[in-house]
Amino acid sequence: MRKGYIALWALVALLMTACQNKPQGAETAGNGISCAAMFDTLRIDKQFMLDTLDANSPALKIDMELLVPGNVAPDVAGNMNTCISYATFGYEGLTIAEAADSLVNSMKSEYLELRDDYINEKAVNPDAPWFNNYYTLHSSASEGRNGCICYVADYEIYSGGAHPSSTISCVNIDAKTGKEIALQDIFAPYTDEQLTDRLTDRLAQQNGVKGIEGLKEIDYLVFSDMYVTNNFILGKDSIFFLYNNYEIAPYYKGRSRIGFDYDELKDLLK
Repeated sequence: MRKGYIALWALVALLMTACQNKPQGAETAGNGISCAAMFDTLRIDKQFMLDTLDANSPALKIDMELLVPGNVAPDVAGNMNTCISYATFGYEGLTIAEAADSLVNSMKSEYLELRDDYINEKAVNPDAPWFNNYYTLHSSASEGRNGCICYVADYEIYSGGAHPSSTISCVNIDAKTGKEIALQDIFAPYTDEQLTDRLTDRLAQQNGVKGIEGLKEIDYLVFSDMYVTNNFILGKDSIFFLYNNYEIAPYYKGRSRIGFDYDELKDLLK
């Protein structure tokens, strides 16, 4: 099953309404601790200016609000950090805080390489507003099926061009161990083809068309085939597969969410 990817600077794919933060004490995860109580909040607010001598200089603004493991056992926190860090930033072997710091440093270095271009452009166009960049990242966590934790990271990035890009990344975590729950932990072996067909049929149904040809007429699956994404949410009653911008449709179609009640897939589940 194909793994969705997270790029550092050119993400091309907002947060599902199915995963919102719950008040503390509202629900408990598999270890008896409420989902909200398992996390602390890490906030990062940075700004890097292209011309530090000019108060109106274009700048890169970075705003992150990340949930990090808090009130959990150290081994569980370590496992949670590992899978969240990789799903959110694409880094292996780093905590969420370390991965966020690495990303900030990477974006800063890349952005400041524009300094000479900006100085040259400023002589012609003092405003040069297209040099203003931003990166926002916010996360949420909620209890899903059988007490698992659904962790969702929501990004929006502008680095020039006609419009910003946005994407979401999801990871499902066993609340007792802190380890990721992958598709192969849920679905029986050799069910990819059947699940792909059902995803195609459900997407067509959601859009009021029939089959792949009908989807192609409304600009879905024109440049890519349907596939089973690892970007999914194990909700309490339903499973949702999320496709970011450009993955199965052009930008203007937005992100796609394809959902099934568990009973609809019971013949494919372990």
